[in-house]
Amino acid sequence: MAATASLLLAACGDSPLTATEQAAYLALGDSISGRAQLVLMKNVSSAMQAGGPEHAVTFCNTRAVQLTDSVAGLYDVVVQRLSDRNRNPGNKIELPQDHAAWERFATDKAAYVHKDADGTVWYYKPITMGMPTCLKCHGGAEDITEGTRAVLVEKYPQDRATGYQLGDLRGLWKIGLQRKP
Repeated sequence: MAATASLLLAACGDSPLTATEQAAYLALGDSISGRAQLVLMKNVSSAMQAGGPEHAVTFCNTRAVQLTDSVAGLYDVVVQRLSDRNRNPGNKIELPQDHAAWERFATDKAAYVHKDADGTVWYYKPITMGMPTCLKCHGGAEDITEGTRAVLVEKYPQDRATGYQLGDLRGLWKIGLQRKP
């Protein structure tokens, strides 16, 4: 997979992306984000089954970044999950192009790619609240038990990732397909 990304990047140079290149990058980004989402959801589901939402919060606190990084390493890319209401401080939206992606996803939920002046191609895809189980850690006060709230406060003292409903925009995937020298 890393070879595919490298070949795409070598073809891109400093010119704008062609429709064919955009389609190829979108397919690659969809593949990578799909893999990352699958890995995260499979592991979080296992943690939920093993010990409920409290255990899943603890699991995410110690393992979610490692799981995302493992997918990034597999493809030799940068993989981030960002949100304007982040749980992990490292997932905060900060860059102007990330804010622009967030604003775009408020009305247009289609994934897209953006090429920087330095040749880096960025893939963006929205993450929505798609499963009722997610509400046990990210929902409103009526969805999150006292025990889960206590673990959230302990593990994420600056947590901003609650109050969501099904279908809400929860975050975004940002995948940097770095141009190889």
